[in-house]
Amino acid sequence: MVKHAACILKTDHPLAKEWVYTINLVSVPHLVSDPPDMDLGQFAIDGKNVDVVREATLDFFQDSKIESLSLADFLVPDELELVIERGPQFKEYPGGVWRSRYRVSL
Repeated sequence: MVKHAACILKTDHPLAKEWVYTINLVSVPHLVSDPPDMDLGQFAIDGKNVDVVREATLDFFQDSKIESLSLADFLVPDELELVIERGPQFKEYPGGVWRSRYRVSL
């Protein structure tokens, strides 16, 4: 979620008594998908539609690792099978924010 905070810095400078600025930030938890949409187009069960996005990378940002995902974490139509790749990747960022990266495919 994107947040905005307006701030006022008071100074003893004769011409700039107040300095107004805005901080824009992204709060956690946060999810980023690449590609951003799983557009199935005219999905064909036999797999002949080659323009369909079938794989995505999911990046979860929060204050701890997401050690595992399960199929119960997703809503998927009965006609499709969701596969969650084993072995997620983890990266710690400053401030104690963790990125947990998973690859999924339909």
